Amino acid sequence: APSAAPSAGGAPAPARGGRAIDYSKFDNIVDSDEEVAQEERKPTLAGALGEAPDSQDRLLRWAETPTEDIAVESYREVFVALFDTATPASVEPDFDAMFAAFRNCPDTTERALFDQACHAVVGIPAAVEQGTFEVWKSSTAQMTKAMLAQRRFGEARCWCIIRALRIPSDVEAYNLHAWCLEEEFIHVLSQPGATVQVRLRGGTATVDKRVHWMQLQAALRAHLRRTIELAPASSSAFLSYAGLSASLERCGSIEEARRVGAEGRRAGVWDDERQRCGQFVRNLPSQPWHEEGALNLCRALEQTAESIKAEFAAFVARGGALPDVGVRSGEALLVRRGSWKELPLMHAGKMNHEICSCFPETVRVLTEQCADAVSMAFQCGGEIAFRVLSPGTRLKPHCGPTNVRLTCHLGVSVPLGAEPGVTVAGQAPRPWLDGRCIVFDDSFEHLEELDEMAEGDCVMLALHFWHPKFLHKNDPSWRSKRDQV
Repeated sequence: APSAAPSAGGAPAPARGGRAIDYSKFDNIVDSDEEVAQEERKPTLAGALGEAPDSQDRLLRWAETPTEDIAVESYREVFVALFDTATPASVEPDFDAMFAAFRNCPDTTERALFDQACHAVVGIPAAVEQGTFEVWKSSTAQMTKAMLAQRRFGEARCWCIIRALRIPSDVEAYNLHAWCLEEEFIHVLSQPGATVQVRLRGGTATVDKRVHWMQLQAALRAHLRRTIELAPASSSAFLSYAGLSASLERCGSIEEARRVGAEGRRAGVWDDERQRCGQFVRNLPSQPWHEEGALNLCRALEQTAESIKAEFAAFVARGGALPDVGVRSGEALLVRRGSWKELPLMHAGKMNHEICSCFPETVRVLTEQCADAVSMAFQCGGEIAFRVLSPGTRLKPHCGPTNVRLTCHLGVSVPLGAEPGVTVAGQAPRPWLDGRCIVFDDSFEHLEELDEMAEGDCVMLALHFWHPKFLHKNDPSWRSKRDQV
């Protein structure tokens, strides 16, 4: 029989009732993670099902019951108990939808999730042939990602909770859970309408979409905080600081985001609490504003500004529509009030050929004179897009993702009263000007605002381009070298 998983000291952890889960079938999966299981255990079923032996025995019997004989009430009870046991707390998924998938596709993965949930809640340790958690951890990570790829967020987060119950000191379990919450948040945000159907323990309810995604974001921050607590000097903790800040920015809690910035600066994550980017290259010269006159890119754009303006006007006159900014990235939540729309030309590593065919002169100057911007767009480090603010629009203060890029705004159609403009790092705002460029480092906290008395929409061509002092610009592996300057 497989031996029980060892504790930190190497002694086998005793299985309650002499039972243990055998996951030796995962032995062929390779994992490089060298973390060992910890003796520390989380609270189990005490608050959910009580300490009565019959309650715990019931779950163990279900783990041995054929799939077709498991009722939805039993299935729901197991996963409600699992979420009651989870720390940090998470947002409960639709257990009935999970059960439908469980019954319709009773394969090894579906069944393994149910069985492991039963045993994790009761507190029975997993066991594998070699007496370690390494194969088990690798398999659970793979299944979490597989569920996430199918947008089965509930199952993905269940795997994370089970793993955290097994190994409370496992940083990856909390990182994966935060990732699942972020992807679920983006999915909710992309759905049409202002409300969303959620499953509560008493049934289904229709709630404001904002309420639901605020709950998802709160749970995400709790898991990022747990990562920092467990491994404060790790790269995972550094990224968690950036994730905390970005979540708080989306939710409009800028003062709390700045406190996270100060905390991250003290921890050595950033040099400036207002430069809270997720990918930070230390010692890269940083300043909020840059002189546009020193950049060939800006001179080329300004010389072609009238042609760019004419092409955009023609596109709109033909009925061309602009969607809201950044639904997939979560940037749409950065609008405090008003309307912020965009028309991407190059982003996510590719060119939108259908759109670009409407802007031949714009594309010509970009490809011939703005190589650093085109390269960054194709390396997925930024984008080139028309962006439009309506009068009265104000964005929430926020930080961009990395300091290896700068941002240029070319004023394409700037109305009278187009103020205050762009504010960076708390410095005096700079307005957009028709046919002129402004350049700033968007890794610093910044916001954009168009006065409600402006005489029309403000249209700009926004470009991200490589920081001139970054040595690895145009390198496809730039992310792996971002700490070298």
